[in-house]
Amino acid sequence: MFTGTIYKQMQHLNESSQIERIFVLGEYSINKKYLAHVLQPLLEPEWLANIDKFYDIEKDVQRLNLFRKFDITLAKRSNGKGDYLILFRGKEARPFGFNIATLSNDYNPELGLSLHALAHNLIHGNGESVTISGSTFCSGSNQIGIFARKPFFLNDKLSILKGSIQRNVKYIGPHSHSERSNQFSVGVDMRDHHFSYDVSVRNLKPNPKSRITPELAKSSGISLKSSIKHTYTRDLRRNPRVPRSGTFLKLSQELAGLCGDVRYFKQETCLQFHKDLGNEFSANFGTILGNLFPFGGYCSRINDRYFLGTYTSPFRGYSLFSVGPREDTENIGGETYFSTHMHLMRPLPNFDFIFLHGFVSSGNLIMHDRSQSCIGNLKNLLVQPHFSYGMGLVMSFLEFRVELNWVKNYVSNLWGLQICISSQF
Repeated sequence: MFTGTIYKQMQHLNESSQIERIFVLGEYSINKKYLAHVLQPLLEPEWLANIDKFYDIEKDVQRLNLFRKFDITLAKRSNGKGDYLILFRGKEARPFGFNIATLSNDYNPELGLSLHALAHNLIHGNGESVTISGSTFCSGSNQIGIFARKPFFLNDKLSILKGSIQRNVKYIGPHSHSERSNQFSVGVDMRDHHFSYDVSVRNLKPNPKSRITPELAKSSGISLKSSIKHTYTRDLRRNPRVPRSGTFLKLSQELAGLCGDVRYFKQETCLQFHKDLGNEFSANFGTILGNLFPFGGYCSRINDRYFLGTYTSPFRGYSLFSVGPREDTENIGGETYFSTHMHLMRPLPNFDFIFLHGFVSSGNLIMHDRSQSCIGNLKNLLVQPHFSYGMGLVMSFLEFRVELNWVKNYVSNLWGLQICISSQF
């Protein structure tokens, strides 16, 4: 049963209109006046003329985190006056909740299990929420934290104020070292833009069973990182897990060095194009670029760097942490990387949720050579990239994309079977 209904009536689609009435059944804890306040600017009829704005509205309603499910419909009234009616129906989120989810770790992409206990609208029924979360990953990494969020409007645009306190244990690289950190973060999410300020105390420890290489010894110990981050995301894909049309752009920057002993500038760019070719075929292209620039005499630590070649990465055909600079047999990460992939997909006959795809992937990961120019480092990145190609099956399961691929990589020159599972492709 839907627990919240809001009607908006207007004479013309391009006019602004007030909420006509609110009808709520089975109300839990949300403030009815607040419900009208937050939905009034989101349901303005101007988006009806532009499908992209419609998707923006849907995303904003999802970001409110007030509803378990909702739908928005437009109807023309039969009163002979040409009036239109926007009907919003939403099933309100319960004030308390508990769930179990699988997820990917952003630092080292991998699978894990997450437990969440959350509470909504506890103070004034105005969209506040607090979540206590615990996560554990296949590598042995784990995380526990308290996350708070509060929706508000800035220049008539929905924004989310966020804050968190976290305790993390991360295994970096092939289990040769682990990082324990305490982190405080506060940020603002403004639909396409996200700004945050993070402070973390990190302690990198070698695995007692691993050989202590010079690079690992240099990176070990306690460090204080204070950074500001900005992320711009524009997602026009109709189905993010198995997209067949649309584009995706994500730009992120991080400046560390406001205080503490970690100083670098980090930037990443992710770009995707998806084109429906007709006859149920679709072509997909994606590329990811990342750079880390230490400054002020700082040399990057292992726990600052990128790692490439994981079983959840779109860089298919390579095993966990198999690509990039090494010291003896240990992967020490890199400061510049790229990963590019191209696909041709088509659903299987009578199984429109399972796709057959052929793909080509390439990528590389290097450390900056301080004696060379930017052009010289770019040449080093592109001189001997790693390639793979193959074909396989793709399906979307819950919040994940699952692939079973028969793939051949450039290094071993052998064919092999690989399973890829990720929330991001």
